[in-house]
Amino acid sequence: MFQPMVTDALASIKGVLQREFALVMTGVISLIFAVIAVIIIFFNGTEVPPEGNMENVFSFSAATGIFIISLAIIFPETRLNLQLRKRI
Repeated sequence: MFQPMVTDALASIKGVLQREFALVMTGVISLIFAVIAVIIIFFNGTEVPPEGNMENVFSFSAATGIFIISLAIIFPETRLNLQLRKRI
């Protein structure tokens, strides 16, 4: 019942990864930074002297990663030619 939907979703994810590999990897790296920030928060707390706050690092990294990955999903739907894609 759900197998065709799952197969289509996996094919779609594979297609996005092949077309926009650099954007997806940049988003994944940003999410990895967010996970590292959470680990640091867990062991050391949120405050980092002087005037540092690891919560801001986590929220920025997570938001940036999610934004870049969503951009990688939406970008192929714009149907820009190769020259315009390189310019952007």
